[in-house]
Amino acid sequence: MTISFEILKRILLGVLETHPGELRPETDLLAEGVLDSLQVLELASAIEERFEIVLDPYDFTPQNFRSLHNLMALILQKQPRARRAM
Repeated sequence: MTISFEILKRILLGVLETHPGELRPETDLLAEGVLDSLQVLELASAIEERFEIVLDPYDFTPQNFRSLHNLMALILQKQPRARRAM
């Protein structure tokens, strides 16, 4: 499954109840109040389903959920190598 900023942004917007304004790959989702703790869990569930990965408890760190850029890195790390090449 290909991952891009736009795909991840659509997933995030599906989780949020309001539009957060401009989102860039480096927007700090936590410091700017875009995501709360419940939305982090909802986003994680949506990511697992969309990209067919499993997030472990130790993946739930502020660093991993700080930005869409960091989330993309986490997803790429979790995807099997064979699927990354697709």
